[in-house]
Amino acid sequence: MPGRFGRASLAAILFGTLLIPSVASVAGPEDELDATERKLEQLREELESDEAAAANVKDRIDLLSSQIAELRREIARLDGQLARVESEVRSAEARIDRTQSRIDAVEGRAKQQAISLYKAGTADVLDTLLDADSIAELDARVEMLDVAAQENVGALVEFGRLRAQLERESRELFAKQEELDSIRSQQAQVMVALEEREESLAADLAELEGDIVSARRREGDLERRAEDLRRKILAAQAPPAVTPSVPSAAP
Repeated sequence: MPGRFGRASLAAILFGTLLIPSVASVAGPEDELDATERKLEQLREELESDEAAAANVKDRIDLLSSQIAELRREIARLDGQLARVESEVRSAEARIDRTQSRIDAVEGRAKQQAISLYKAGTADVLDTLLDADSIAELDARVEMLDVAAQENVGALVEFGRLRAQLERESRELFAKQEELDSIRSQQAQVMVALEEREESLAADLAELEGDIVSARRREGDLERRAEDLRRKILAAQAPPAVTPSVPSAAP
């Protein structure tokens, strides 16, 4: 009886000794698998948070895209307005050149007539004709003085009209140039705003793509690691293959 008990105890000890290495061999991978799955779960929670934040970024991107489209339309409108006013400025400059050429052509005769009026003691007529601020005012003075038909003041009257016309055209040109400067200033401001929106859009896109791509890459790495560990654990827990015994040859 004691012999059988002793042999049974020995068998139990040997059996336990054989089991211990097997359990220990899977404890490490199992712990690592648990840690990996916890990291994976935490990462997925972070991804959910990132995707919620990404939705906000997408909203910002949509808003910026809309603003950029509106700014580009405004630039196109200003381009058209700028081209129109530049054409008007060129036309005004051409009119001024033509008027100045006519003034140059009549100026010599106008001076001679002005000298004649001065010598004749009618400087008041000369002052009246030369002080008019507009063609309408000059015509009214000419009519009042009744000198329109007089040959000795014809060039002088023409000179006065051309000078008044030149002043009016110069004022128009100045106004057009101011309008041109204003349009260019507006255009510059819109361009700055457009560049700012485009830079902000690029930054938001980079943030959106960078965060999600990085997180997805880490998720894939962890999933592959977890799968490798599962295979290792299953391989360690699989029963050893039984090798069939070959009967020994009879003596």
